[in-house]
Amino acid sequence: PRSPHVAPAPVSATRTRCVRAVLAMRAVLAIAVAAAAVAVAAAAAPAPKPPVFMTWYSNVNSTAVTNTSTQVGWGYGGWQVDKDNNKTMWRATGGAAGGSFVADFAAQMVYNTDGEGNCQFTCAMQQETACDSQLNGNALCGYDYTHNSKYVGEAALPNGAAFEYAWQDGLGPIPMATHVLWLDQKTGLPLQFRGDFHPFGHWLANITSVYDGFSTAAPPASYFAVGNVQSCQPGGDDECQQEVRRVMGHAVALPAALGRGRAGGRA
Repeated sequence: PRSPHVAPAPVSATRTRCVRAVLAMRAVLAIAVAAAAVAVAAAAAPAPKPPVFMTWYSNVNSTAVTNTSTQVGWGYGGWQVDKDNNKTMWRATGGAAGGSFVADFAAQMVYNTDGEGNCQFTCAMQQETACDSQLNGNALCGYDYTHNSKYVGEAALPNGAAFEYAWQDGLGPIPMATHVLWLDQKTGLPLQFRGDFHPFGHWLANITSVYDGFSTAAPPASYFAVGNVQSCQPGGDDECQQEVRRVMGHAVALPAALGRGRAGGRA
């Protein structure tokens, strides 16, 4: 017997099914794209305040500008302020990068070092902590940083797209400095910092620090190693008054007009 003949579906019905399938696929793709866009926007949305960084290390290039000069320096800095360690450091490697040191906050001692990490002289601290020490300038954990910093907006830097944060550093109600930090929009890590120093309304200097390879991992132990400790002698008043200040993790010998104090002490 002959097989029953099945009539083909009308062309119009076939086209209708195809159109419906295409529309359904487009709807699914639109939902997926919208969801991805929301996820990306949520991931990239800036926080109202920058995060606190207690453990990190990075190469840093800096430019210090005063009324009379422009100085460029470079080196690397490290922080490890946690249950295992309580130290910060800076090693100048070129240019006008300021003095090198290892600051041991548990021992309340600053070891001023040469380029090889050997102790040249020591300076006692005065009940300092890493986050409020003037030795470390405007740390990424200080009071003004955590309480007064605010999100400003987006910025395009030579080393990437960034979120910008700013805050004031004052002597009571009197503004003494303005600080700006740029965080990488992709990683949330510092790209650049600038400190503008204007005590009592008189501009003195600005210092821009560019971070290269910023990591929140614990610094290598060698960063905090100090040689010749046993024979290292306390520095004199003149030596310890030449305080090395660090701006957001970068050591610079600021102009004398910015004030001086004992190393690790308050100016």
